[in-house]
Amino acid sequence: MSKTVYAAAPTRVDFAGGTLDIYPIFLFFDGGKTINAAIDLDAQVWITARDDNRITIRSEDIPYSLESEGGVAGLPDHKELALIIRVLRFYKPEGGMDIVTKLQPPHGSGLGASSALFVALSHAILAFMGHDRSDTERIIRVSNALEAQLMGMPAGMQDYYPPTYGGICAVHYDLEDIWVEALDTDGSFIDELQHYLIVSYTNITHHSGTTNWGYMRNYFDKVPETAASLKRIKEIAEHTYSTFKAKDIRGIATLLDEEWQHRRNLSDDVTTPEIERMMQAALQAGAWANKLCGAGGGGCMITMAPPETRDQVITALEANGATVMSAKLVTDGVTITVTE
Repeated sequence: MSKTVYAAAPTRVDFAGGTLDIYPIFLFFDGGKTINAAIDLDAQVWITARDDNRITIRSEDIPYSLESEGGVAGLPDHKELALIIRVLRFYKPEGGMDIVTKLQPPHGSGLGASSALFVALSHAILAFMGHDRSDTERIIRVSNALEAQLMGMPAGMQDYYPPTYGGICAVHYDLEDIWVEALDTDGSFIDELQHYLIVSYTNITHHSGTTNWGYMRNYFDKVPETAASLKRIKEIAEHTYSTFKAKDIRGIATLLDEEWQHRRNLSDDVTTPEIERMMQAALQAGAWANKLCGAGGGGCMITMAPPETRDQVITALEANGATVMSAKLVTDGVTITVTE
């Protein structure tokens, strides 16, 4: 009898606190918070059992594939499929299987797609093995460690929480613990916020690890502007947390703009003249605020605008090189379907 597992995990847009989710940076600022929300541009995984010991892996979005005899132990190194191979080698499922993955966001999107794939793939493999998946915090910790190994540098923590839990998340970083708080338990604020949120792709790819490493290097090199900006980004995240709890959309937009202004001071790699042109066009068309997702340098951008200027803002963004995406905020995290 064949067994198939399907897993889907949302990616995220981030509103405040990024970079301070990277260990050990948040320790130097006495902790911090990140505020983000899940969107329906999913990381998807299909695993189907085979009656032999062969493993096939296919990524639909890159696209790359490989076939290997001898189960997980026989998997060769493969640069483009290293994320999938690394997760398989950690969990060590037995027997043969066909694995297909697909990322809906564009590569280099800044939406935490690789982290969402770690979450989806981990849950899919555990479900395929018939193992318990209730220790979601362990899955997050393992995913973060594996991603750091994959990148060869520290990986931030915030990107695993929206794929795991969905909704609007406040992730708290304390000396002893990292924990998540849902900021919209009934989903009512998501519906309202959606009317003010525009997600677009700048058509400029980025590498979040490299950009974040630049921030960290500047901090440890004691670049005054970097330390001051990170301190202010932490303070803005605290205010954003309160503003989300108050469901103050206009206040969220004001803080989003302020966060972006300080994020631009972290490194010369955060923005480009093309991105600045897109943002300025959106503001002139009636937007309230813009911010690049993730570490910056390219990828996707969130724009907040009142519903009455939404169409004009979208037109302005696309006229200046951005691609507006059909991205919706969602309340659910990773979902699993097992078919025997």
